[in-house]
Amino acid sequence: MNRPCPYFGVTDGSGDIRILNVPADEHNSSVRHERLGQQQAHVTVPLNGEAAVTFDFVKPAPITVSV
Repeated sequence: MNRPCPYFGVTDGSGDIRILNVPADEHNSSVRHERLGQQQAHVTVPLNGEAAVTFDFVKPAPITVSV
């Protein structure tokens, strides 16, 4: 069953997102960039503390066309 997820965020000026009040457990996290696609990761949120996930999007090199 797919349900809307209450845990989401939008990047700040430096590209970071902080999502608060995520319950301790195993979670699958995904991020989407409008031009660079989607990435997913598995994260374990501990009972007392926080967890971090790093997603690296790579900007494709420009294409040079000679005619």
